[in-house]
Amino acid sequence: MKKILMFVVLLVTAGLTAAEFHLVRESKPVAQFELKGQLDAKQISHIDLFNSYLKKVSGVELPKENKNLPYTIRIVLEKKPKLGQQHNWKMEFPSGNVMEITATGTSLFQALNEILEIGADTRFLGVENCMFQYEPKKNISLPVKNLKSKDGFHLLRACFLIPNYAVELGFYEENRFQYSHGIPLYAFPSRKYTKGWPSAVMPVLRGKKITMPPANHFSNWQPCYSNPETAREAIKNILEILKKKPQQSITLGINDCFGFCECESCRKMNQGLRPNIFSNDPVNHSNSYYTFVNRVAEAVCREYPDLLIGLLAYTGTIMPPDFSVHKNVVPLMTLDSFQGALDPAVKDRHWKVIREWGQKVKMTGVWEYSWGRPYMIPRVNFKNQADFMKYLYANRGCGVFFENSKITDAIDGPKTYLYSRLLKDIHADADRILDEWYTRYAGKAAAPYLKEIYQMCEDYWTSKEMKKTPTYRLRSCIYMSSAGHLFALKPGFTKKLVDLAIKVRNLAQTPGEKARADILLRQMENIDCVASFQGMAYLTSENGEFNTVQDVLAFFRFLETDFPRLIAQHRRATAYFTNPDFMKGKKDLYLKRNVYQVDAGVLLSEGLLKALRFIDSKEVVEGLKRIAALPDMPSNVKTMLKILEQGDKAKNYFSNPNLEKPLETMKIKTSVPYEISSEVLYNGQKTIKLLPAHPKGVPNPDDNMLSHVVSFTITQDLPPGIWVVTLKVFTPAKQAVTDLCLWRCVNGVNKTWEDLRQNRIPAGKWQVISQVATVLPQHTGANIILRPSRFKPNEPLYIGDIRLIRVGNAKEKVQTGKSRNLPAEKYVLREKSERGTLFGKTAVINRNPDSYTIAHIPFVWKHNNRLMEVTLNAARPPESKSGKLGVIIYGKKGNSWVQKTNVLWNQELSNRKFVPVKFTVKGKMLGPGEQYLMIFFKMKGTEAVAISDAVMKFK
Repeated sequence: MKKILMFVVLLVTAGLTAAEFHLVRESKPVAQFELKGQLDAKQISHIDLFNSYLKKVSGVELPKENKNLPYTIRIVLEKKPKLGQQHNWKMEFPSGNVMEITATGTSLFQALNEILEIGADTRFLGVENCMFQYEPKKNISLPVKNLKSKDGFHLLRACFLIPNYAVELGFYEENRFQYSHGIPLYAFPSRKYTKGWPSAVMPVLRGKKITMPPANHFSNWQPCYSNPETAREAIKNILEILKKKPQQSITLGINDCFGFCECESCRKMNQGLRPNIFSNDPVNHSNSYYTFVNRVAEAVCREYPDLLIGLLAYTGTIMPPDFSVHKNVVPLMTLDSFQGALDPAVKDRHWKVIREWGQKVKMTGVWEYSWGRPYMIPRVNFKNQADFMKYLYANRGCGVFFENSKITDAIDGPKTYLYSRLLKDIHADADRILDEWYTRYAGKAAAPYLKEIYQMCEDYWTSKEMKKTPTYRLRSCIYMSSAGHLFALKPGFTKKLVDLAIKVRNLAQTPGEKARADILLRQMENIDCVASFQGMAYLTSENGEFNTVQDVLAFFRFLETDFPRLIAQHRRATAYFTNPDFMKGKKDLYLKRNVYQVDAGVLLSEGLLKALRFIDSKEVVEGLKRIAALPDMPSNVKTMLKILEQGDKAKNYFSNPNLEKPLETMKIKTSVPYEISSEVLYNGQKTIKLLPAHPKGVPNPDDNMLSHVVSFTITQDLPPGIWVVTLKVFTPAKQAVTDLCLWRCVNGVNKTWEDLRQNRIPAGKWQVISQVATVLPQHTGANIILRPSRFKPNEPLYIGDIRLIRVGNAKEKVQTGKSRNLPAEKYVLREKSERGTLFGKTAVINRNPDSYTIAHIPFVWKHNNRLMEVTLNAARPPESKSGKLGVIIYGKKGNSWVQKTNVLWNQELSNRKFVPVKFTVKGKMLGPGEQYLMIFFKMKGTEAVAISDAVMKFK
């Protein structure tokens, strides 16, 4: 019988091409996986992921157990590869019907994806579901030819991406090299200093020694890097950590947002250093910082010679010091390669720093600010992008992290695809990669029009009009802002993007091509709507404002003609962006990240409010009435326009109209002198006088947050609604600029970040400026923030006639009745907890009997929530003798934690399986307007406990 079976197998095998390794034949699997060695759940999930895509192509999966099929894919896993080798893989053929893949947990899917690309001609073009590009096939095979991973960035390939597209596009790291802000993680673990910090470690800021613990351990302060005691304390802490838990890398990345020590020792170390390359903070602190780094590295690497120490060559530390840096140190330079496309001088400075670091250390990398959103015009320059990557690699570049908004979607075309291909094969031809993307995205006939869209965008960013915008003026900063990037638009530009996208859609042939073309069209239609409704798309304006009555009237004529087309576009875009082509659970991604505005009225309000400065014109008033009467005009716009027509008769919600009350009655934050003044009146009323060029050194958080431009903030309590702030400004200064923000807040803390635009103030003439914001029920009001700059000493700015007008109701997406499913990967670990596998589930496990907390799960209590039902799977490991669980609800205000209520206590757990634990959180326990965190507690004396798969249902 055995001989007959072997004969049959030989006959089947002989019928297949000898030089080919076959996976699928006539829509049936002819290969199976052989899992040599033990693979954990994550690695098996990567095989399952491969199978899911193979099934899309062929309709079948490959079995993981022995089915006596003629071909075998043998997986050999290297479980603990050294850092720098985790992306390596090889594919060998011990015989014609055995493929042996040797890979790591990081590179396993990369090798399997090679099978898909070669055998099934597939590509992952982006993060949307339809971006898996393939054509159905009944037969899938690839040549019997040894393959291996190519030359690329072997230490780090990481990006903010929607999981699990990081795996598919090659940005996945199983055990990632560490490089980010790490001072409170390794050098000075924050949990160790709950009762106070060593005095030697604390910095001197603004002439005073800091003694209080930092409000945020990761930002706005740095330790005193020059003090040897700082290094000694860090060495002791790091060695303790490594003794308990050996690691291949640690990070000494500096804290965020500046805050460098200003003591005499630090100043002396850094005295005479060349300025750093970032114009927004040119002070160079490299000598003091890298002295600290060298001291730590020398001591720690003496005991752990293979340890890699990652860090950020960031603002203040971007420049190499004027001495050698320890050989185990790997700096990631924080650069924005796109800036080099705008200005060759910036590119030269960036490349010089890359070259200098390449000469200084064995390995370098880049933290690349590759932001697409919140920019509306695709922020692309593919040639510069590829040249940057290749130059970095040539100068010992081994790792790249791409910072973005976590929505690297179709708006930026092949940008992410180009990154992903060059990371894996740095010698690949960039032009061929791009042409492949255009053709595979929408088909050969549509490819030229798709390419034209992104060529238009590249040309837009390098145009002479762009060089007049605030965005261009930030090209020498550490990274750019999206503020003002639409100011360079020419009439018809965004409409042409839509027209080209329509051609792409019409020429697309296959279902996949059509699906991708539809997404592209929705993206381009949204760009056209935003730019048009905000008054940007029909007129080039250096400040985004209407400078004359004729500008306003031209905008009105534009709307009267194009509004039907635009409102229809916005409806189609909304239908997509509220239900995008992402995996399950990501349907509200755009709304949560505030990168899509579902209310066309809000966009229109931003454009129409720019007409306010000309409200005295009868033509403008008549034009507003015509706009309000347009069919399908949003009701909130009609309400707003009706209120604005009332002029001074409209109700003013500002707490101190006409400035009749003392300034002490207002909630003001600023670092510049101010007073109520009668020097310059507006319509006979007093004004607020500022001296913007005389900051007093009074700490104002808005100054730091807003790129070190001084700010004047008035916090105003407001009920929910759509709000407009208008005010008048006057100055004798000839070069002064300012911008106005209306940011919703909770108890004065900003909950909004939006585009900023520095507008010229005409000397000796009152100017109206306005902003609009939606205050939701969870907010307490809004901050009115004025940012003046370019003032000379003693040049004043006067603010008058501050008005807050409510022009509509707030719309909020309600989560009532919806469930929120949270796998263990989403929990925030606490104390000694680790992620692992138990009873076939990914779980958070704590096996330390002296620990109390396990993990916490963030959620926001909305104004309309009455009840939250929680189901949580819990267990204890088989070897444990006891295990109990408790749950406490905590509230968080700023940095203070407040215990609210116990909802579960001493729940016994099974050591054989996960069992559901249920409890209820009632609305009377909590209140709107704050973020609450749910903390899962382990009872003292408990040996071990594990939690997984929480489901929150709001009612």
